[in-house]
Amino acid sequence: MARSCIRISQAKTGRVVEGDVEFDVVIRNNCHCPQFNVTLGCKGFSTVETVDPNILKVLGSTGDCLFNGGHALAPKHPYGFRYAWHTPTDLTPKSSVSNCL
Repeated sequence: MARSCIRISQAKTGRVVEGDVEFDVVIRNNCHCPQFNVTLGCKGFSTVETVDPNILKVLGSTGDCLFNGGHALAPKHPYGFRYAWHTPTDLTPKSSVSNCL
């Protein structure tokens, strides 16, 4: 598990969507190897703005989300999405699989 490789930041965009604050989330793989099957803790995640489930998929009632459809996150490349809700969701790296050759 290489969750220490995954860094998540989020900030308000300044936009309001259907009365809720919009947040911009950026996720980076800070390790030298691609990371697959990145799972985030996303307990209570809700949004009034559509988020592509290929980018962030809530995994039932586990409080976890699969990021990027489980596909690789290249080293140092920023990946992101936006959502809108009353308050920000605490998104935390839970697990990933490293692919170092």
